[in-house]
Amino acid sequence: MKQSLKKQTTKQQSIRQLSIGLALFAVALVNQSVAQSSPRAVAGNGWQALTKTSPTVVIGQNQTEYIAWKGANSPNVYYSIFNGSEWTPQQEVSGASYGSSWKAQTLAPPLLVIDVVEDVFLWWQDKTGGAIMYSEWDGASWSYPAEVSGSNWTATTNATPAVDMPAGLVVWKDASSDTLSYTYDYDGTENDPVWSTPQTVGGTAWTGESNVGPTLETFSQGLIPWLFWKGASSDHIWTTTVPQYEGTWVPQTKISCTDPEWTAETSLSPAAAGFAPPGVDALYDVVFWKGSSSNKVWYTYDNTAQCGRDTYGWADQAPVSGTDWAVTGESNVAPALAFACYLCANNTTNPFVAILAWKNATDNTIWFINPLYLPGLSNLAGGELQSKR
Repeated sequence: MKQSLKKQTTKQQSIRQLSIGLALFAVALVNQSVAQSSPRAVAGNGWQALTKTSPTVVIGQNQTEYIAWKGANSPNVYYSIFNGSEWTPQQEVSGASYGSSWKAQTLAPPLLVIDVVEDVFLWWQDKTGGAIMYSEWDGASWSYPAEVSGSNWTATTNATPAVDMPAGLVVWKDASSDTLSYTYDYDGTENDPVWSTPQTVGGTAWTGESNVGPTLETFSQGLIPWLFWKGASSDHIWTTTVPQYEGTWVPQTKISCTDPEWTAETSLSPAAAGFAPPGVDALYDVVFWKGSSSNKVWYTYDNTAQCGRDTYGWADQAPVSGTDWAVTGESNVAPALAFACYLCANNTTNPFVAILAWKNATDNTIWFINPLYLPGLSNLAGGELQSKR
C-alpha cells in the first residue's frame, strides 16, 4: 500500500457532478479493445478460459487489460492479459519464493485491483482458513503472497474481499457472519502495510450486512471510495462511503429510483467502477449486477435528472444486450467491470478502454465487451464509440 487512508483529500463531491459538456467530448481511439462492441470469448490458440464463478478484470499501465478467474474444476487462479487484439495464453498465479513454490488457491472468485502507482495486484480468499491474501504482478512474475493481519488478528472471509488500494482500504464479509468489516493501512509509506484493527461498516441505527462479498468502486488517490453490497436480508443493492476517511460511514442508501420507480435487486455481488473521461470535471458511478430472479445482467449509472430527484440518483436500469450478439449478456454468477486506468498518466491517449466480463449462464466460458457501447453509457462517451463501429 502506497497511500494512507487518513492522509487523503476529499474532493469527491465536486468530481462526481455531471458535466454538460461531456457529450461533446471526443478522442482518438487506437486500441482494438475499444472496438469490442459485441461479446467475444476469453480464449486463444488451443485454450479457453473456463470457470464456475465470477471472473475479475482491471485496466493498468498503457491501458492494458487483465483478467483472472478461479479454475472451473480446481481452486487454482488463472490469468491472461489482453495485448490489444487477443488474450495471452492462460497461466496460473503462482511462483517460487523463499525456497518454496506457491499457488494462489481459493474457493471464491479472486479480485484484481491497481494501486496508486499503477501496479496490478491479485487478492483472494485463501482456500485453507479463509485468510485474505494478495500478491503483486511486476510484469513478469507474482510476488510471494501476504495476508491482511495484525496483532492477534487475521482477516478471514468466505467470499471475495473488496479493496481500494489507493485508499488503503479493505472490506470483507466475515467468515462466520453476514457482518461487513474493514481495515485500512495507516502507515502510508512504501513499507509493508500496517493494518488497523478491524471495525464494522455501519453508522447510527444501521450495520452493513451481506451474505455475499461487497464491492469497492476505486478511482485514484484523493478520491473517496464507494462501497456497494447486496443486503443480507434482501436482494437490494446498497451503497455508502467514508467522506472523511475517519471510519464514519454515511447512511446507507439503495440503488433505486422514485420516478420511474425501480430498485436494483441481485442475488450476488454487484460490480461497480468509475468512468472519468480526462479533461472533464466529472466522474460517473457505473454499477452492473445479475438479476435476482433471472440470469439477465443489468446496469445503471449516475443520472439525477432522469431519476426525478433533486439529489443524487440513478438512470433507468437496463439489461446488457445487443441485436447482433451471438451470446446474450446473461450469467448465473456476478459480472466484472473496469474502466480506463484513471491513475495512469497516459490515459488521455485511450480514455475509453473499458471491459465488462461475465461467465456465460449456460456453460463455463467467459465473455467480454466494452460496456461503453451499451445504451446510456454510450452517451457518456459523446456517441464517439458508436461512430467507430
